[in-house]
Amino acid sequence: MARTPHPAPSTVQLTPGNLAVARELVTGADNTTIAAKLGIRPHSVTWAMKRIGQHTGATSRAQRAHALLTQRLVDPPAAPSVPPDFDAQELSLLRAVAEQPDIHQIADAAGTTSTRADKQIQALVAKAGAGNRVRLIGYAHAWGLFASGPDGQTAPAGSHR
Repeated sequence: MARTPHPAPSTVQLTPGNLAVARELVTGADNTTIAAKLGIRPHSVTWAMKRIGQHTGATSRAQRAHALLTQRLVDPPAAPSVPPDFDAQELSLLRAVAEQPDIHQIADAAGTTSTRADKQIQALVAKAGAGNRVRLIGYAHAWGLFASGPDGQTAPAGSHR
């Protein structure tokens, strides 16, 4: 499968406030929930998400979560103790969700159609009990399903590069 490397991170530094938002992001929380939990305005969360994107080079929420976790800027969320038994195709799709910015590129990377990929992602989220794609990526990191390769890219553990 072709890989799209993360763009080089910028020199934008994350503030403690940005990191607080990042910690909530990897749990799969939406901006309104993050704002309420942190006692800040939703606009402040939107701004922090922009800074996180600038720092990581990622554009989607799932990519941002994956980059934050891969760079060990935040810890993964608490996950169920036993991960689901994902097959090779599911692990490939999981990697595509983590690395690709939109459903079309996720589908291309996973070798399927956008409609089928969306349904398969929903099934992965349900299988993991994650609730949404971003939390799925957080859980995958908590379970150790991503391992760094020599090129700095991640691959689900046990997958072949």
